Amino acid sequence: MDKVLEKVDVIAGPMIIWTDPICTRIVNGMVAAPPVTMVGSIFLVVYLFCSDGGLTTKALIPF
Repeated sequence: MDKVLEKVDVIAGPMIIWTDPICTRIVNGMVAAPPVTMVGSIFLVVYLFCSDGGLTTKALIPF
C-alpha cells in the first residue's frame, strides 16, 4: 500500500495548483454557468414554439 501511495503523491504533487485562488474562481465560474444556460434555453424553446417561421410556417402555440 505504501508503494501505491507514493505513486499517488508523485502524481498529486503538481495538482496543488487547483488550490490557487485564481484557479478556484475559474472553476467556480464554470460550475455556475450551466444553470443559467439551461434556464435561457427553456425560454428559447418557448419562443420557437410560439413564433411564426421558427420551426414551421405557422406557430405551434399561438399567443
